[in-house]
Amino acid sequence: MSHHSNLRVGNPQELPLQASKWLQIQLLVDDKEMERLFEAFGDFQIYKAGVLCDAGEGLISKPDFLKLYSSYVEALKHGRLPDEALYRQYFSSVFTTDPHNLFQIEVAGNRRIIRVARPVLQLQMHKMSYSSVDGKFRAMVLGKDCILWGLQFSYPQLYQDANKEVHKALEEEQFPDSRLYRALQKWVRQESIPTPFEVGDQKINVPIRIGKNCLEWINRHPQLVSQNIRVITNSINSTNQRA
Repeated sequence: MSHHSNLRVGNPQELPLQASKWLQIQLLVDDKEMERLFEAFGDFQIYKAGVLCDAGEGLISKPDFLKLYSSYVEALKHGRLPDEALYRQYFSSVFTTDPHNLFQIEVAGNRRIIRVARPVLQLQMHKMSYSSVDGKFRAMVLGKDCILWGLQFSYPQLYQDANKEVHKALEEEQFPDSRLYRALQKWVRQESIPTPFEVGDQKINVPIRIGKNCLEWINRHPQLVSQNIRVITNSINSTNQRA
């Protein structure tokens, strides 16, 4: 079933989203937690963005996304590295409550590129790295020793429209996907924690989030094992029981 009919056709000269001051949340959760996050979002759609796809192929169904995300988590749980190529398109998608926030550009033949016109919740595959030089973890770093850690969600605070007028995207009613970002913020505060890492005898609390369900298996993550990094899980479990 084609859902491209929901998306207007833009002309190739149309500028994609002009936005700045991005808010970002990096998050690793398990498959059940991702399902609960989808419930917290309410009604929304998932589209591939910025990649070439056939007409009618731009919409990703929620069950397909959740199934793929589940296989990513299962690999980590069992100490295997997920194949990034399988996940890249899904993990580079956008979540939106309104298809009018997107447009499509027709390319040669029957192919399309979906672009973002107005603020939406944008996803990226998230990787982080640990530097033994300064003892810091950094989000969204590329390189061979990067640790796969779920998704990064991004939403802009400022948006410039075609008339060069600047809007505060999170504060104005005309940007419906602000609701998605606020739902994400609330869910993340309740269902996840900043990650408490241990490297050697050093404890490092990092704002990158981990879902509480992940704590029982996270230390089987193959890249943590290979770099001799652990997540401190015992103190958290007792904290959760008291809460």
